[in-house]
Amino acid sequence: MSNAIFPPGTVAGHMSEIVQTGSLWRTFVHCSDNKIHQLVRGVNALDYQNNVVPGPTPMLNSPVAVICWGVKVLHTHIFYFTDELKVQVMSWNSDVAGYFETGPTLGDVMECSIALYAQVEAHGDTLTEIRVGYQSPSNPETITESYYTPSTGWRTRIYHNEM
Repeated sequence: MSNAIFPPGTVAGHMSEIVQTGSLWRTFVHCSDNKIHQLVRGVNALDYQNNVVPGPTPMLNSPVAVICWGVKVLHTHIFYFTDELKVQVMSWNSDVAGYFETGPTLGDVMECSIALYAQVEAHGDTLTEIRVGYQSPSNPETITESYYTPSTGWRTRIYHNEM
């Protein structure tokens, strides 16, 4: 029998995993204790270090999306839905001592929605764009996308329904 990864009595929910060049594998899990856990392990290791990610309380059954980039400076952003029905950003980079920091909220999300994605375009340490898609109560029939570029900061757009 293997050792427990999750706290006793919890059930794992939505998961997202990343690995950065020369770094450890990181799996982010929203558990039934209503916290987001970062499970860190070496490339071929089966033993995890379990860290709880600080920040606003997740919505029950919130999805988790994670992106990363960088070579000299490693960047990680976690996206999830808060219990106040907001899209939350938690960010970390290897240049700053400490753990994840609470970033901006990107928009409103539909109650009980699990639709969430995150994409990043970067070349080495140079970030080009971040895109985060979700279902908004103001436009529930389509995708709302918050996007970030270094020159404009965060903005929001709506996909048109032309499928």
